[in-house]
Amino acid sequence: MKLKTISAIAAAMAVSTSAHAAVNLVVNGGFELSTQKFAHEFGASWIYGQSVLGWTSSNAKAFNVWEPNMTVATTINARDRFNPTGSTVTGAQRQFLWKAPPIPDPDGGAFVILDGDLKDRGTLQQMIKGLKIGRVYTLVFDWAAVQYKSRDGATTDKLKVDFGTDTFTTALAVNPARSAQGWFTVTHKFTAKSTSQVLSFLSIGTPLGLPAAALLDGVSLTTVPEPATWAMMIMGFFGLGAALRRRRVAVAA
Repeated sequence: MKLKTISAIAAAMAVSTSAHAAVNLVVNGGFELSTQKFAHEFGASWIYGQSVLGWTSSNAKAFNVWEPNMTVATTINARDRFNPTGSTVTGAQRQFLWKAPPIPDPDGGAFVILDGDLKDRGTLQQMIKGLKIGRVYTLVFDWAAVQYKSRDGATTDKLKVDFGTDTFTTALAVNPARSAQGWFTVTHKFTAKSTSQVLSFLSIGTPLGLPAAALLDGVSLTTVPEPATWAMMIMGFFGLGAALRRRRVAVAA
């Protein structure tokens, strides 16, 4: 077998294995796709509806806001049930952040803000399809703990994450007044129990009436290659190695 042919097969195997491992089952995990271009609250009960492709803001009280970028999130009011025109307002309706997290968003661009107040929080969720029962999936996402400018005081926040019947929470972030923390990258493995499961995120903040909010971006859910896949790849490389050795012997002869 010619060296050029062997190299081509090895490259094809590597690409195939990489593609298998890298398929993201989450639709619009970077939140770049929305029917609106300006910062806005979304949810079925409000003006802009479920306007973020793939994602559902779960209930009428959920204050989940789509932001096109960090500059807008820290300087311009989000359009929402209280402030549908996006005009500059004061007091409780100042729906933008005191400051950006100290670390740039690893995913860049758009993201969502999930209010952590008990009175205003609700899950952000997506139905994930095409799962294989018993297979292990790796969830990765980036989040940050922030505060709306309508509130002033120390806060805590964390994200509760559900995938089907499995649940975990992130570490608790404690923020002094007018501050932000993050971004934090979280990796967690789940085993699928059904072919379709709901993936959801819930911001949980304190104190009541003055909670932090959570930023969320870069959500991916990928499959961990099965043992048989790795075994086939290893056998393939052993075979390529044997072919290379035979070629060297033939050349030496």
